[in-house]
Amino acid sequence: MQKATTLLAVASLAWLVTGVTANQAASPGQAVIVNGTQVMLEFTEKAWLYCYGEVPMEYQLHQCQIKWMRGNEDVDPWSVYITGPQVFSLGRGPHLLHSYLVFYPFVQIHTDVYTCVLTCNGVSIHQATISVLESSVS
Repeated sequence: MQKATTLLAVASLAWLVTGVTANQAASPGQAVIVNGTQVMLEFTEKAWLYCYGEVPMEYQLHQCQIKWMRGNEDVDPWSVYITGPQVFSLGRGPHLLHSYLVFYPFVQIHTDVYTCVLTCNGVSIHQATISVLESSVS
């Protein structure tokens, strides 16, 4: 049985999060985000979502990678040339079955629908979508 891509979210880069599968319970600070749900984030200097996938049995690690999408477009890796608020991905590439979606800082313009996609040989194998909303709590 193939395991679905799992999303984990925390509200600060200072927190340590490890991957869990969809069948494991999340410990405090490791909220498993169910595909198709929402997460509310307050304004913060740094916030991130973490996506972890597992290689399906018919593929090898070097054939697979995780990428983040915002709408129909890839979320680019961090760029030193962009000024102002950014949303970017870290840890993306072949052999890496995890990726961070980083909001630096998290502000209202970053509210959107994001999708974590596990691809193998360029084919989408699993995906999980999350709506990122701004919390009205201050």
